[in-house]
Amino acid sequence: MIGRGTRLCKGLFGLNEDGSSNDKTQFVIFYYCENFKFFDAKPDGMVGTAVKSLTQQIFEAQLQIALLIRDESSCDDERALSEAYINELNLTVASLDTDRFVVKAKF
Repeated sequence: MIGRGTRLCKGLFGLNEDGSSNDKTQFVIFYYCENFKFFDAKPDGMVGTAVKSLTQQIFEAQLQIALLIRDESSCDDERALSEAYINELNLTVASLDTDRFVVKAKF
């Protein structure tokens, strides 16, 4: 973050012996990641892809299976199994700690 390092800061180093302000007069940039070269080639940076957590992927797969069983089944036992899966998933959601930031953001 070059911008922060190049800002002026009066009296950053206290006062000189004569009482004048000891200001920042120089700085050093450690350039070892080739950021300038990267952003010259890709001014908008990299396009990221959001990856769902394994927990979310499992939850969604379980829900999809339960809904498929419920919607496609003609057997009462299978529909009951589906509802049991859905109830279990509802309990999982209900047991989330609503004080956690990531949970609050979704409610």
